[in-house]
Amino acid sequence: MHSLDTVIEYSVASTLNDLGDTYRVRREYQLSEKSYREALKFRKRLAKINPKKYTSAIAETLNGLATLYREQNDYDNAVDCYREAIMIRRDLFREDMESYAPVMAITINNLANLYKKYKKYKMAEIFYNEALDIYRDLMIKDTDTYSVYMINVLDSLSNVYRKNNQFEKTRKSYIESLSIYKTLVISQPEVYKPKLSNVLTGLATLYFDVNKFEKAKEVYLLALELKVDLSKKEPRLYEQDIAMILNNLGSIYGTQGDYNNAIDAYRSSLTRYITFAENRPMAYGHYVATVFKNLAAVHVNQDQMEKARIFHAKSLDIYRSLSDYNLEAYNIELASSIIDGVDYFGQHTITLYEAESILNTYSWDSRAENLLDIIADLRQR
Repeated sequence: MHSLDTVIEYSVASTLNDLGDTYRVRREYQLSEKSYREALKFRKRLAKINPKKYTSAIAETLNGLATLYREQNDYDNAVDCYREAIMIRRDLFREDMESYAPVMAITINNLANLYKKYKKYKMAEIFYNEALDIYRDLMIKDTDTYSVYMINVLDSLSNVYRKNNQFEKTRKSYIESLSIYKTLVISQPEVYKPKLSNVLTGLATLYFDVNKFEKAKEVYLLALELKVDLSKKEPRLYEQDIAMILNNLGSIYGTQGDYNNAIDAYRSSLTRYITFAENRPMAYGHYVATVFKNLAAVHVNQDQMEKARIFHAKSLDIYRSLSDYNLEAYNIELASSIIDGVDYFGQHTITLYEAESILNTYSWDSRAENLLDIIADLRQR
């Protein structure tokens, strides 16, 4: 094939690839796939003539096909196309790192996102880390451009680590994200302040979940300050997070014996959750019941049993109402509240039969198993 034929085929291949993109955006998937496949044939033929000039175009079409299959939830074909594109781009990357590093990182990140979506967390972790290595190198030369790419990958990787219960790796990802967000927020506070508050909340919750309460409190307070400030302009976006943070702070204060601060935090959280529950009771009633239960526990610890009984009764009433609508979601919480009535408020042990009957239907759930052990202990007292 001579130069004129090559130019014509190159033009046809580009047009077909563009058509594949256009049809994909329009969700005309069959036409999109057909166009991409035709483009791929031309580009593979051109690459045999001049590999250096045309091989990168094959990867472009494969990436388009991978995106098409991903949008159709065709996992296997999407993975195959991404991996083939990455294999080509790795070779190009080795020859010319500066030119191919950005597109290489994007393709690898896309594959990692696909693995994450389908819960292939180990594979997702591998490819996210490979993308991060490239972005770290790119940031050395152009921090402004690649910081955003870095934090997006770090956010995804943090989620993968959390799902795999990898505390230290998750913590390090959050810390690296924070260092970047703190720089970005100086130049664009309106864009990055909300994201900074989310990373702080994620890190604090990580500490909270592994009982590192002092660190959790420190970071939650930073996140709370940001979210309260942000909520002044857009309360709808931030009040739910604020309620969650306040509830967790209440738990931390309670654990540390700081009962007055615990009650203040719980009451602030409760006010918000009640407001949400007025409009969406099934979505937020559970949170209201949880805070009532937490308040009851604080008053028990202060030996203020009359107040504790009031909050316990409110919590129990809500859980009964919720379990009428959704047994599977709320029955274990209902059983837990019934047990609390016997454990802390001297209610008759006969009520334990109701809790036991509920929990025996959830033998596969570790929470049910733990509560059944508590019932056995209460009956031996």
